[in-house]
Amino acid sequence: MHVLAIDIGSYSVKYVSSFVDKRKINHVDMSEIIVRDFLSDHSELTVEEAQAKIVQEIIDSVARPDTKIIYPANHEMMTTRFLTLPVKSKKKAELMLPFLLEEDIPYALSEIHYAYRMEAQKTQFTALVELVRENIFEPYYELLRSKNVLPNVLTTESSSVENYFNQNPMAGPFCVLDMGHKTTKAYFFYNSRLLMTHVSYVGGTHVNEMIAQTYKIDPDEAIFYKHQNAFLLTSSQYAEVEATQSEFAHSMERVFSPLVSDFLRWKVGFKVNFGLAVQHVFICGGTSNIKNIANFLTEKWDTKVTLLESFEKVEGEKVDLNPKNKSKFALVNMMAIGFRRKNRFINLLTGKFAQASTSEVPLYSFSFIGVRVAAAALILAVSLFAERFFIERDIKAVNAKIANVMKNDELMISSRLRRSIQQNPKPVYDALVKKQRGVRQEISTLQSAIEIQALSPLVHVSQIAASAQGATMVEFKSTDVGEITAVFTSETMDELNNLKAAFERSTLNDLTAQIDQTKMQLTVTASGN
Repeated sequence: MHVLAIDIGSYSVKYVSSFVDKRKINHVDMSEIIVRDFLSDHSELTVEEAQAKIVQEIIDSVARPDTKIIYPANHEMMTTRFLTLPVKSKKKAELMLPFLLEEDIPYALSEIHYAYRMEAQKTQFTALVELVRENIFEPYYELLRSKNVLPNVLTTESSSVENYFNQNPMAGPFCVLDMGHKTTKAYFFYNSRLLMTHVSYVGGTHVNEMIAQTYKIDPDEAIFYKHQNAFLLTSSQYAEVEATQSEFAHSMERVFSPLVSDFLRWKVGFKVNFGLAVQHVFICGGTSNIKNIANFLTEKWDTKVTLLESFEKVEGEKVDLNPKNKSKFALVNMMAIGFRRKNRFINLLTGKFAQASTSEVPLYSFSFIGVRVAAAALILAVSLFAERFFIERDIKAVNAKIANVMKNDELMISSRLRRSIQQNPKPVYDALVKKQRGVRQEISTLQSAIEIQALSPLVHVSQIAASAQGATMVEFKSTDVGEITAVFTSETMDELNNLKAAFERSTLNDLTAQIDQTKMQLTVTASGN
């Protein structure tokens, strides 16, 4: 995987181009563009526009179609929060986070844009949250978009440092100081877990100003002098140097005295809040290249201070990895190393800003949408399967009833129609409708002749037999003198007995009703009433 990591600083824009996989990291290009020099050729640009223009030129010259681009947002607009979510379920923790966050900020949640990374502990979740006022972030985002320099991951410096030590664990309480041009950022860790961050507004630019004012030289000469000759002394070293060197060292000490005081205050706060004493301080950034600064800070803070070694597991034959570059390029190196394993960077390109990443859709978006689509598809599939099951069952039941009906000889349906009913039931339907019309016509004829004397006994007998639906009248005779004979058949004796009882209760005269059990027949003789 090709990674382009960029550090957009107030003094310079640094980048490293790397090929990263799980086994190794190979830096193939590494460079620094000084913003001050760039502005001298583009005086019409603001600092922010110049930084965006530099990033655009870097991307155009270095990036490939498959390159993963990462850089941190301007730290001056960002705010960091550390939240503890006292639940074991990640879903519950994610639901709880906005409410806890709103309690911890001085403005409404709707006014901010934020992103976070959660980590499970034994009985709870902890969250590192990076937030910014939306009315500040949106113009920044629009500037990047207008210059076509939106990255795949727009992260923060805190997230980059935290991710590095998550992949390169270090035991105990320690602090990382990123000593930049305008500020020094402090990251306090315990067992590689980031617990606290601070900013001191002391950096290389304050050294430049001191040198320029003390020696009455222009800013460019002061910058050059700082890079080549600036130094700090411990208390024991003052006796070993000349008066001019001692005077310069005292001036340098005054420049860094606010940082010394800030760190001592942070150190006490770290111990009070977490019960931990900082055992080691690692420094990086361009200002950490000032001579003897590690020994100076060790004495002032009574804590061991050394340069951060972040390039130990990196292949860099094609780039210049001298000690000064290792300090200056520490942040971009940590960002590149962060892609060696699963991406844990906080990405600010979320929500309505998520479309920024044109070549990479955030994994959580895939998960969020994918789980819900899969659930909806599963519900739909189960519904369709259940519907098909019940429909097929009903079809089988209907086919069975139709098959039984087709066997009735009274319908007089031909064998050809019976065989074709399942494939083409319409001819059978038409034949039955035709027969139904004929039967209805016959019934109508019978009803119209109900007053005819010859039929009135039949009507009377039919009315009596109507209560026995399981019996069938197979023979009826009527004489001119009103004598009638009716023969009924049934499949059960109960029906015949019930029918016999019905005739015996009737008003027919001279009634005789006899049952032939062998033939399952009831013979009724009577005279009209």
